[in-house]
Amino acid sequence: MGKDRTLVMEWPELDIKVECEPLTFNQQAYEWFLDNCPLTGVQGHAVVSGKLIYILNLKMPKFPRFKYTDLKTEDLSEEDIGRVSIFITAGGVGSLMAKYADITENMSYPTIAQVVESDIGKLREAGEAIWNAIYKTKEIREEIRVEYDFMGSRIATLEMQRKSYVSLTNMSRLEPLPITPSLYGYMLITGITN
Repeated sequence: MGKDRTLVMEWPELDIKVECEPLTFNQQAYEWFLDNCPLTGVQGHAVVSGKLIYILNLKMPKFPRFKYTDLKTEDLSEEDIGRVSIFITAGGVGSLMAKYADITENMSYPTIAQVVESDIGKLREAGEAIWNAIYKTKEIREEIRVEYDFMGSRIATLEMQRKSYVSLTNMSRLEPLPITPSLYGYMLITGITN
């Protein structure tokens, strides 16, 4: 399993898939991330810091065999578009971030991959669609069905349901407040062997 594996990020409802290459550093973290694939999560977008998409709280079945603090970090505001970084918290949870255009805030995280040059345009398209879904259109998709292949064999079908109504309680008045959540989009993260 080494350099022949590729990180793939996919937004099935947008029909967009991008491939990422490992960097020359933090390769142990890259391989660990791939060992935890496939993963799926709710897609988010930075609010004020720039053009950064992320997935928080990914359940990582395998614990890292490296120290997070030993990983090389980069300031994402200065790095190339397409840079992919991670954040690992206690309890086997991780986050994945991808820079798709300019970032205005200095943020340093361990980076593990770079979106291949030929897929940068697709990453930008996904980022803009996610921004619009969260902050402009508030699109909701009731059901998303995701199928993916790994080495030509279907591994799994994931079915995700979204409800169009969530009720929260206002603690000061104890009344239900209707909230129509925006479906940010789902990103499916896989690894493929070349």
